[in-house]
Amino acid sequence: MKTVIFDVECSNLSGDFGILLDVGYTVYPGVNKGVVEVHQASINPAAVRSSGRIDMADKAVVEAFSNAIADADILVGHYIKRHDVPFVNTRMMYHGLPTIRPQTKFIDTWAYIKKNLKLHSNRLDSATHFFNFTEENFKVNVINDITGETKKINVKGAKTGYTADAWVNAAIDEEALAAVDYHNVIDVVVTLLTYDKIRHFVKGATSSL
Repeated sequence: MKTVIFDVECSNLSGDFGILLDVGYTVYPGVNKGVVEVHQASINPAAVRSSGRIDMADKAVVEAFSNAIADADILVGHYIKRHDVPFVNTRMMYHGLPTIRPQTKFIDTWAYIKKNLKLHSNRLDSATHFFNFTEENFKVNVINDITGETKKINVKGAKTGYTADAWVNAAIDEEALAAVDYHNVIDVVVTLLTYDKIRHFVKGATSSL
């Protein structure tokens, strides 16, 4: 079975008022010779400035992710049932694309943490500290699914802080988008690691890393 771990970054919490700034994902197990492989699709601020149409800015992002998960059996993410999946479906419909297949199985790490553990919070940041990911360094190979460009980066397993300016300006500013992209890569990495930690709670889950 093909299992895709993913995370989205959005300009708004509602899919009819906001767009997808970027989507990051990895195909489980996601690690090749000690390097995490993360695919990412991001909007193009230059194109937004040129066209003046923010609402259409994420069409290529949505198309790239739609193609990536077309044959996925399982989608894994944190809080995806209440946010990521409905948001992605909303943007797919906006752009006239087919929504996520109804037969797709969703594994929400937030729900499994809430049900099986007793942390002070069920947020992904709490899981990264509980599982001690924050002190680890990870080599990541980031593949841009739209441009085909590849870059190698090193990240720590700690989520970055939320800077409102970056999310507000990402659609029209390359520097702001770069900050959002980096945050997204870390979220994909720690979601992958979190899934592997709680995988034994999930019936029918993919084998361990």
